[in-house]
This record gives sequence, structure tokens and C-alpha cells, in this order.
Amino acid sequence: MIYILFLAAAFIGVVVYYTNHPTDPPASSHRRGTQTADSSRRQSSRRPHRTNQQTRTSPYNERSALDARKVLSTAEFILNSFGLPLPWSAPGAREKWLHDIAVFRQYRDLSAIKIELIDASSVLVFRHLIVFNEASDTLNFNDRAGGIELPLLPPGTVKQGRFLAVRLDREALYKHLLKLPWQPTANLGESLETRFASAHTERINGNRVKSEMLVSDSARVVATIQRVIEGGRVGFARHPTLPADVYLNDEFIDGSFIFRRGISVSFVPIQTPRGLQGRSIRLTD
Repeated sequence: MIYILFLAAAFIGVVVYYTNHPTDPPASSHRRGTQTADSSRRQSSRRPHRTNQQTRTSPYNERSALDARKVLSTAEFILNSFGLPLPWSAPGAREKWLHDIAVFRQYRDLSAIKIELIDASSVLVFRHLIVFNEASDTLNFNDRAGGIELPLLPPGTVKQGRFLAVRLDREALYKHLLKLPWQPTANLGESLETRFASAHTERINGNRVKSEMLVSDSARVVATIQRVIEGGRVGFARHPTLPADVYLNDEFIDGSFIFRRGISVSFVPIQTPRGLQGRSIRLTD
């Protein structure tokens, strides 16, 4: 009996001991687990670290960059065609020119681009003018030239060329972004008596610009129409100094007349991917 009571007392003691001392892990270990979980949540809520390359953004959009590439490509074609050096021929210079022109466009500070050819007397004999922020008067989807128009100036006339950006005095907004030291350019004398639209330049820019060619009358020739088609709307003229007959279309007539075989006309011959064509056509009879 005494033995049974002793076992019962021992059992009750064990129950009391485990009731007062549960088998949970040590408090210090429990706190470390909580800290790790909190730290994990804080880390997951943080923004990912960004490198300088990720946070750097371009100061202009793709449209401005495209406009810059087009005007530089046009200038390169014209200057190269006359054997003239490019202003951005130095290593890495072209990228800086592209960058700055795109910035001009992005901040709507580029009024116009002028690509000019100059003779030995420092007189302008040709200017390709591209006016921004001004839509073309007509939609020139009918690109007769099929490429950049080049006037046939007398041999030896052109001695140098230049590329000018005409701006609207908003430089304070973006001067810190420019990569080149842009400076004012001296005005030169001009001999630009003839002007006509550059349908090709307007078309490739979606008619968002207005473009003109201004040419010296020294490029003008007088020729006789040899053949007429389309009821007098199209003619072909021949000149002894030109290698082929010149295509004439009545949309380039200054004035109003119909092409007829044998009549004499004057015009500025231009070289195009589609052959020789005439611009600013005038009746001489």
C-alpha cells in the first residue's frame, strides 16, 4: 500500500514538473528566428539596387534621334558628292554631332538646317534648306527624283561646304547636355537666284518639314525640247554639255506653258537616282 502511494506521488510530481517546464525551444533561439524572418521581410521590401547604367536615360527620344540621323546623312551625301571634307570626320565626332542635333530637336530649338556650298570667292552657290516645326505646303508623296537632288554646278565652282544649325535661343534649357562648343557663324554673300522644293527630303520626313534647294543661276542651262509625251506634260530636252537628255515635268515649270517639240527652255539640271531632271523650268522664246 505504501509502495503504491509512493508511485502515485512520483507520477504527480512528474506531471507538475512538465506542466511548469514545457518542452519549447530556448527563448534565445526563438528570438533569433524572429529576427531572421523580420530581416528577410525587410530585404524583400527594399527596392533592388540600380546601377548607374540602369538609371541613366537619354535626353532625347527616338524621333529626335531619327531626325538627326537623316539630316547628317543628307549632308554627307551632298558634301561627299562634291569631294568636300565632313565637319565630323574626326574619330568619335559624328556621334557628338548626332547627339547635339537630337537634343536641339527634343527641346524644339532647331528651326532649320542649312547645307551650303561655297565658291572660291566665298559666295554661296547652293543651299539645301530643311525647315523644322513647319509642315510642307503639299503632300509630296510623288517623289520624282527618288533620292537627294544634286545640282549640276559648273566644274570647279565649289571649293568648300558647311553645315549650319539655325536655333531659336532656347539653349539655356539644355546647354549642360551638349557635347560640342557651338558658335555663331559669319554670314556670306549669296548668289542663289533659283529655288525649288526638295520633294524627296519632305517625303522621307513624312512631310513634317519644309525643304528647298537654292541654286546659283550659274547652274542654269538653255536647251531644246526634243520629245514630248503625256499631252505636253512631260518633255525631254538636250544640251551639248550634258551626258543625256533631261527629263522635264510640268510640275516644275515657273509660269504656265505646255511643252512642245522644238521650243527652247532654261532650267537647272539636277542629278537624281532616276537620271537627269530639270527644275525651275522657264520658257525662253
